[in-house]
Amino acid sequence: MATEGTREKQSTPVHLRTRLTMAFGLFALVVVSGLGTLAWHMWKSTPGQIVPILLTAGAFVVAIAAFTGYLVAGKLARPMEMWAKAADRIGLGERDVVFPSSGGSHELARVSAALQSMFHRLSEKEEALQARISERTAELQSATEALALERERLANALDGSRIAYWDLDIPSGQVRMSAEWSRFLGEDKGETLTTVKDLLQRVPEEEHGLLSARIFAVMKGKQPLYDLDHRVRRNDGTWMWVRSRGRVMARDAKGHAIRMIGTNVDITARHLEHAEWRAREQRLRRLMDGVASAICHVDLEGRILFANARYHEYFGQAPGEAIGRTILDVAKTEGASAFEEALPQLKQGETVHYIRDALFANGTLALLEVRLVPHRDEAGTIDGVYAMLTDISDRK
Repeated sequence: MATEGTREKQSTPVHLRTRLTMAFGLFALVVVSGLGTLAWHMWKSTPGQIVPILLTAGAFVVAIAAFTGYLVAGKLARPMEMWAKAADRIGLGERDVVFPSSGGSHELARVSAALQSMFHRLSEKEEALQARISERTAELQSATEALALERERLANALDGSRIAYWDLDIPSGQVRMSAEWSRFLGEDKGETLTTVKDLLQRVPEEEHGLLSARIFAVMKGKQPLYDLDHRVRRNDGTWMWVRSRGRVMARDAKGHAIRMIGTNVDITARHLEHAEWRAREQRLRRLMDGVASAICHVDLEGRILFANARYHEYFGQAPGEAIGRTILDVAKTEGASAFEEALPQLKQGETVHYIRDALFANGTLALLEVRLVPHRDEAGTIDGVYAMLTDISDRK
């Protein structure tokens, strides 16, 4: 290969026009020589031998011309064949491709040099592109690994926390739920893929309207997020309470929401505790309403925080009307004055007991036995007073 390359470099290219001129000149010379030979034989020969001589001379001229054309065409076709081989190697992905540095003519040598230069430039651009692709692929791989690590950390953080993460693809309606969700339902399938339709089937029908309205408000951009407590049916048919939160993460060019993310928190225990607390409160209220005395809870400013039915009856208030009002508003000046007089002792933590006259809303004049007991908060600070008012008019 080195020897052939050295010979190609040492050969001097000839202009294609010169080569063609030389080829035609040679062809003309052969034809003229043939004709001269033919004429000489005709002159020397007898008339009966003219036809064989002409046929022989013509065949000789054609053979010589054909052979000369073959040689010239071969010389001109050799660079083309070498270019075709180089193109085949390029098609196979080879990089060390060299075009013929000379093709026997100046023009073909220029074409070879131009093709070689073009090939080098394209190779350099391809290498740069491949390097950029490799770089971007590495960056993407790194980002993907980082994202997978963050998802794993999030999953580990949520694991056992009773918080399920969800990711909704709005166009398809598919929802990816974290592993905690399957545990909510009584299974342990890990991360699951479900649909909005399947999730709604687990929500009581009477709660569909409110839940859908909240979600659509967020999707339309009317609210930044939604936050709603609702029930979900477990696989065994029992009900649980979840606090569902969500917001839009991505919108398309027209502003339509295409992705939402959020969390579902299991609040069943808390909800049951609240329900039990409300039940106890109702029982206590019924108990308080059933006693003969008027009972109320006020803050140190004399604002009524709680009052039973008897208290409302004494002072002519509709059920619940006294709540939020002051003693002065409800029990008038007599009641407010007595409370203000006892307040210094109450702030000292003492229980105050006294008897006073009172005019009920129905116009009855009564004698009330009043007992005031300080109320302390969790820190032990006095922040209110319990008052019990008993009608002792029949004890006179």
